[in-house]
Amino acid sequence: AATCQVKGNKTFIFIFSMLLVLYVIAQLYEPKKFDWNPTLRNNDKNPFGAVIPYTELKQLFPGVNIKSNRIPAYNVLHNKEETSSAYILLEPEFNPDKPDLEELLEYVKAGNTVFLSAFDFDKKFLDTLGLKMNSYTSLLDEDSTSINFVNPALKAPENYTFKRSTIDGYFDSIKKYDSSVVLGIDQNNKPNFIKVKYGKGEFLIHAEPLCFSNDFMFYGITHDYTAKALSY
Repeated sequence: AATCQVKGNKTFIFIFSMLLVLYVIAQLYEPKKFDWNPTLRNNDKNPFGAVIPYTELKQLFPGVNIKSNRIPAYNVLHNKEETSSAYILLEPEFNPDKPDLEELLEYVKAGNTVFLSAFDFDKKFLDTLGLKMNSYTSLLDEDSTSINFVNPALKAPENYTFKRSTIDGYFDSIKKYDSSVVLGIDQNNKPNFIKVKYGKGEFLIHAEPLCFSNDFMFYGITHDYTAKALSY
């Protein structure tokens, strides 16, 4: 009886050990679970982070001094006397405080460029530029909205399509046509990328920030869209 008990224990330990080894192997080789939260941060390697586009800036603008800031716009731009420089903002939501908004406006007015892409923009900011936005974004596993440029020199033969998410943000009202130029549209000819002249500078406003995420740059030629948009 004692012998049977020992053999039984050994069998149990062997089976348990094998299951443990299989579990560890499965964990090691399990596909990485990504965080699909759209942070658009330049140090986020997840699909909707922006570490790849940020890295590509150095190739897109060779010889240019590129700095990353994680402080409010006011702290970055206050008392700066630069002209012909650019400030790039990728945000899930753009809701600046009054000092930040005032500094951005003064910065552009002095002759600089602000490139800004978000799902949603502060109403006062849009009113200042004469824009109104319509936005709807949902995560799906199928093709949805396709986009392209208006400029013949940049326009692709076929629209750019995002494979993992709908990107339906667009501007449904442009009040200052004398100072605004539509740079990009969606498949319904709705403007989603607009240049607005302000003072001596300009705002480049994009309604679909996922176009500047890591994930967008992995599909076909969509990375080409990101580079072209930022080249403005």
